[in-house]
Amino acid sequence: MFNAFKSGKCERLAAHGLLILDGANSVGDGRLGEYQVSANSVNDVFLNCLVDPAFGNIFMPLQHLPAYQRMRANPQSVSMLPEVATVLGAATELLVAHIERTYGVFVRRASRVESVIRRGEHFDLRVCAPDGSRYEVRTASVVMNIGGTQTPRLLRDALREMSLVAPEEDERMLTSDHVLSEPAAALRAHFSQLMRGSRSLVVVGGSHSAFSVLERLAVELEAVGLKEIVLLHRSPIKLFFETREAAQQAGYVFDEEHDVCPVSGRINRSGGLRYRAFEIGGGVLTDGMVPGTRVKVRTLPVGGGDAVANADAQGCLSACAGVIQCTGYQPCLPELLRDDGEPVALREIQGGLDSDAAGCPCDTDGRRIEGLHLFGLGSGLAVDPKIGSEASFHGRIYGIWQFHHDASRPALERVLTKAAWHEQLAHSQTLHRYRLGRGRR
Repeated sequence: MFNAFKSGKCERLAAHGLLILDGANSVGDGRLGEYQVSANSVNDVFLNCLVDPAFGNIFMPLQHLPAYQRMRANPQSVSMLPEVATVLGAATELLVAHIERTYGVFVRRASRVESVIRRGEHFDLRVCAPDGSRYEVRTASVVMNIGGTQTPRLLRDALREMSLVAPEEDERMLTSDHVLSEPAAALRAHFSQLMRGSRSLVVVGGSHSAFSVLERLAVELEAVGLKEIVLLHRSPIKLFFETREAAQQAGYVFDEEHDVCPVSGRINRSGGLRYRAFEIGGGVLTDGMVPGTRVKVRTLPVGGGDAVANADAQGCLSACAGVIQCTGYQPCLPELLRDDGEPVALREIQGGLDSDAAGCPCDTDGRRIEGLHLFGLGSGLAVDPKIGSEASFHGRIYGIWQFHHDASRPALERVLTKAAWHEQLAHSQTLHRYRLGRGRR
């Protein structure tokens, strides 16, 4: 909605008919504020999402918000995610209220989409209202961000792809969501019980969240006996740099062909560790420890066919107190159905769903579902060549800044194109019926 508004597309969307549904009582909060870790971008990156002449004075009330004041006062610092969530949530409420007043857009809060039924070129949404009643909405396009979930099955599948076997006990398998969102006291109490027989933990994955997990585990659990964390990762651990010169000055070796974004010139633009994750990753790669603690970290590349490394990794999985999943999410989607009531299964690839740059997913038969646009945890977007990325990046795009800017452009353009097509089709059908009626006279 931010990008639609500042690019002048919001009025056009509203003219075709726009309904905003949110499962919560407030719009735009999501779960960002639950994570007790620092953001992966400096404050100025988030504040930049709210800066555009098109916004006018919409966000003026934010001047009185303490979290906004702190971020404005420290633009190059990194805030905790609850602070960022407070600012972005308040900004979203202000923007949605303005759109609702100005364009007559319908906004329904505490409303949950239970199913999406594809009927030819349309979709029927079954929605549960706040009072428990249900109704249906017919629409040409659906744009959904419903978040993601992590399960023991997802971790077992990820380990199986690396030719490794997960622990049999589900209680020894935890998620990054759990580690990053649980209050410190509860986290220490939980792991104190788990670590009665072992002082080591295993983290699976090499993403930003994996390094946030390393830090939180080391900082919170060192006092209750944690000695070592083993990081199992399939892809090489890479660092982000703004320029080639910055990387070279830091002594960082990169591949000119595969690690440099051809559009921005940035090193490991999509897959590199940034800001606090950069610092943690640098400490782990250089010193074998989480900075600021004495907890050792051992990085162990797996899944490449090295029998010795895989045997070592399997031994770590068997001996550790717990395994923490940082291998991504499955999307929290409503029921997806065909016109005949049969379920639609979506194809998954590394990092999320097999979606294109506009977020349109493929079903398991390889057919692209045009008009259904999914983004957020568990979904993600394919890299748009116009935006750019490094050739070595094979994941999905999840960044908040990119959703607010260029990454949402393909979806907006397709939604508007399809809406215009439906409008033209309806006009043609009306004209055809009119001519038929005249011909019978």
